Amino acid sequence: MKSRIIGGYPVDVKQFPFVAFLLTTDAYGWNFRGGADIVGKYWAITAAHCIKHIPAQIKKGDAFVCGNTSHWKKGFNRHLIVRAYVHEKYNEDNTDYDIALVRVKDPLTAKFEKPIKWANSNYEVQIQEF
Repeated sequence: MKSRIIGGYPVDVKQFPFVAFLLTTDAYGWNFRGGADIVGKYWAITAAHCIKHIPAQIKKGDAFVCGNTSHWKKGFNRHLIVRAYVHEKYNEDNTDYDIALVRVKDPLTAKFEKPIKWANSNYEVQIQEF
């Protein structure tokens, strides 16, 4: 199988329990819409471009945040998206402010559905030059 991720490698959800993904459903089945990170009991963060074009699915109840799995096609928990908030300055042309918050109906509290840890206030970013 050919990977579409460059320089990536498979990991287990046990190592990264904050990782989730967006899924929509329709008459043809499931549609992977992009990655997300769990940031709270009812919240995930994702890219605005992943959410921007699915408001109809959200309104119909056909959009979900999925977690608690290492595989997007099996063993995941689906959490109905009830609201999405795209950054007000999101620019589709140049992808500035490409960020969105998603609220789910039921809490993200399974064994491998944990919020990402926030950096301490004194954390200093290490810049790596290429």
